[in-house]
Amino acid sequence: MSDDDVAVVASFAAIADALGQPAALIDRAGKLIATSRRFDREVRAQRGGDSLEALADDDPDTVERRVASWFASSSPVPGALSFGGVAHRGDGARLPGRESAVIRFAPRRDTTRAFAELTRTVDIHRLEHTKQRLRVALRALGEANTALASSNEELDRFASVVSHDLRTPLAVIAGLAGLLADSDLDEDSRALVEAIVRNADQLHQQVEAILAVARFGSAHPPHTPVELNRALAEVRARLDARLVEVDAELQVDELPAVMVSEVELVQLFQNLVENAVKFRRLDRPLRMRVRAVVDGGRVHITVADNGMGIAAHDRQRLFDLFARGDTDRPGTGVGLATCRRIVMRHRGHIRIDDGIDGGTAFHFDLPLLPTPG
Repeated sequence: MSDDDVAVVASFAAIADALGQPAALIDRAGKLIATSRRFDREVRAQRGGDSLEALADDDPDTVERRVASWFASSSPVPGALSFGGVAHRGDGARLPGRESAVIRFAPRRDTTRAFAELTRTVDIHRLEHTKQRLRVALRALGEANTALASSNEELDRFASVVSHDLRTPLAVIAGLAGLLADSDLDEDSRALVEAIVRNADQLHQQVEAILAVARFGSAHPPHTPVELNRALAEVRARLDARLVEVDAELQVDELPAVMVSEVELVQLFQNLVENAVKFRRLDRPLRMRVRAVVDGGRVHITVADNGMGIAAHDRQRLFDLFARGDTDRPGTGVGLATCRRIVMRHRGHIRIDDGIDGGTAFHFDLPLLPTPG
């Protein structure tokens, strides 16, 4: 199906319902792609099914031949596509790409007109009513957006308060457990204290993760011109000790400037680099490369590594909040979810593919910095 057809399919039901016609959208095989409410009530309810074959009394081979012949017609508005018995007949117009068509059905006793003629006799009053309903819906959407913004601010405040209230008792627990660990304990008691310390540390990480989600879920830093290479230099400086420790090499190509939130861009790259370090292979040095391609007003960026890789069936799931891959390695399942939020906030998309030598590659796009003039 062509891009034009996809666009028509997306709006077909609303248009057909506004026209008040028993109309259906079919493909070359005679399958019903979409139908109007009146079609479902007056036509489909009699026989059911999701194809013309199920709605007609004709032999299936006859239906198939007639549909094929109808699509093969060179006329922009082909003749009637008729069926015998108590079936329905209709006239319609093919859509761009000729992969799908609009068919208007009517009982045999009625006069069947071309779909193009129907569009010229639209009830103006009905369309005006539809426009009024659209205005009401847009007003409601604006009010909902305002309420959502207020809700996000409340969520941010709530998360900050909760995280603060949890940090204090956690610090006390960790401190007391540390004192116990330094004292003279038997083997069983020491094991219990160490378990307390581990769980307190894990809970601390979860609290920090909740705060991170709130921060990137509601705050909206301004978009400014940012050099991608400068942002990656900041990430390299932050993680330099860790990169040296694991013998990791971060290769960065010459990259263009983008129009984004700088603080979020740095966080995005830092999360991806830290993810590569966390899930590196232990039998070879970690190698990472960042490159970009400009396409129109967007910059398509790839961050690839030669690490453990991610199975195809896990790639989409790992962008969900708190989703984990290899649970034997430390983590909270927030990093990639935050990356997706940041990219989506800049009207982009992020996905996972194969990387270097079986590793992982993250692909995402950001808005290119407009050229002056």
